[in-house]
Parts: sequence; structure tokens; C-alpha cells
Amino acid sequence: ADLQQTNSEPAEDELDFALIRLTDRPGEDIELNGQKRGWIEVPENAPALMQDDFVIIPQHPEGRTLELAFGEILKYNTTASRVQYDANSLPGSSGSPCFNIDLVPFALHHATGPDAKLMYNQGVPLRAIVKNLKKQNVTPFWKVK
Repeated sequence: ADLQQTNSEPAEDELDFALIRLTDRPGEDIELNGQKRGWIEVPENAPALMQDDFVIIPQHPEGRTLELAFGEILKYNTTASRVQYDANSLPGSSGSPCFNIDLVPFALHHATGPDAKLMYNQGVPLRAIVKNLKKQNVTPFWKVK
């Protein structure tokens, strides 16, 4: 729905994500400093941000080393299936986590807005993803509070 040249928005279940189960647990890998690599915990109730809240997107655009994009929330679409922000991400950054100022993940970076002239990027809210996975009876991997 995002790539169509229409005025329709993605439905609340059009979330554009993939869930992959790994055999190994890479977060348990030991780094050179002797510490576990770790992983990002997905909160069951990820924060819903407001307009002008701060956004941080760690990214590896075009396969380069880690870069950070900073910006602010612009708005959610009408179905709350996308959150728009002005953080300047680059091609190859889709799937990157989006963090708030407290470094709590709230979305997965998705794409540039459907109309490049609008000058925004967007993510898929983690709240919507977790809700979708619960409907499908996926075994929880998210942090339950």
C-alpha cells in the first residue's frame, strides 16, 4: 500500500515486517572484551511518541559502518500503522530499530514517505507489530511487564 500512487493508507494489518526464528542465540555470543553481545529488548507496550519527540535510528546504510540518524516525530498515519519522522535515513536502513530519547525502541524503520517530495521517513510502530503477533498466537519474545 505504501508504494501505490493513491491516497489510501496502509491498513492497520499491513505492517511490512518479517519474523525470523534463529537456531543459534547470537545475543549469547561472547565479544572480545569477554561480555555477551546482547540484543535489543522489544517492549510489549512500546512507547507511543508525540509530535516533536526525539528519534534516533542506528543504521548501516548501503552496508557501511554504523551511522546514527536523528530527528523528530511528525505524526502517525490515520490507521497507526506508520509513524512519520524527519530523521534522515539512507537506502539500506529499512528494518533498523527506531529509538526514543530514552533508547527504548518504538518502531522499525520502514521507508521514505510514499511521495519523495514530502520529505519524511516512516517506521512501523512496534505496538502494532506486537499486537499483530499476539493475534497470530506467536510465542512471546517481547519483554512482558
